[in-house]
Amino acid sequence: MELGVEMGEALGRWLVKSKCFETIDYIIPIPLHPKRQNIRGYNQSDLLVRGLSGVMLKSAVYDSVVRAKYNATQTKKKRYERLINSKEIFRVVQPELLENKHVLLVDDVITTGATIEACGDALLEVKGLKLSIATLAVAT
Repeated sequence: MELGVEMGEALGRWLVKSKCFETIDYIIPIPLHPKRQNIRGYNQSDLLVRGLSGVMLKSAVYDSVVRAKYNATQTKKKRYERLINSKEIFRVVQPELLENKHVLLVDDVITTGATIEACGDALLEVKGLKLSIATLAVAT
């Protein structure tokens, strides 16, 4: 788990070099469904956010977005299947906290983009929210 935080710190050192991320108010990890988190024991995006927030000196918010629907693992699914599987699974539970804020949404790896797109869509329903994304890796 320490490696996840260290990788977040490394990503943070890279992101602070860009003016695009200067105005970030909050850093939010892609949430896991509680059932999946209990099985796994941790959320790798949470670990990255711990490292990122420390280096970037930005607040991490872990409970403003929830994964409201449990869905099967997407590791073997194609893009269209992932999009269908990811539809309406995220819910913003503290929209007033995020109104008119610049949020950095963090996922560990983007494969097809379906998960981060679904979570981003939920966040973009918040009034005045500006969304940026960061990921440690992109699968091809």
